Amino acid sequence: MLHYLTLGSEDRTIRFHGRVRYAGLLERSRSIDWEKTHSLGAVAGSRLIGMAELAPTAVNGIPCTELAVSVLRPWQNKGVATALLATAIAEVHQRDGHAAILFTQISNRAMISVCRKLGGKGELSRGELRFWFEPDTAATGAAIANDDPESAQHFAHLS
Repeated sequence: MLHYLTLGSEDRTIRFHGRVRYAGLLERSRSIDWEKTHSLGAVAGSRLIGMAELAPTAVNGIPCTELAVSVLRPWQNKGVATALLATAIAEVHQRDGHAAILFTQISNRAMISVCRKLGGKGELSRGELRFWFEPDTAATGAAIANDDPESAQHFAHLS
C-alpha cells in the first residue's frame, strides 16, 4: 500500500481508474485475498519504484489472472513497466498456464504501447481497453524485457 501512497494523485487515478485517497487504499488492502493475490516489485537501490499485482479472476467464465502495473513518475518511460509486465505475464503462464489480462484507460497511451509491445490482444470493454496475454506470448514478452537495457531493475516477490 505504501507504493500507492507514493504515487502522485494523477498516477494513482490512472492506476485505479478513479480518485483514491488513503482511506480507499486501506479499505482496498483489507479486502484483498492475500492468499491468492501477490505482487512483484521493481527496486532501484533500496527504493520500491514499481509494482505489479497479480490477482486470480475469471472473465466470461474463463479463468485468468488480472495484472495491474504502476511505476513512480521519475522511472516512467525507462522500461520499468515493460519489464514488470513481462515478468508478471511469464509468471502467470508458467505457474497457472492460463491467460493474463490487464485493463487500462483508453487515454493511457504508455500502457497501451507496452501491452502491444508484449503481444497483448486489445479489445474495448465498458469504455476501457482490456488486453489479453495468452500463454504463447510469455516467451516473447520476457525476451523483449530482457533485451531492454533501461529495464535492468531488481525484481522481488512482495507477497
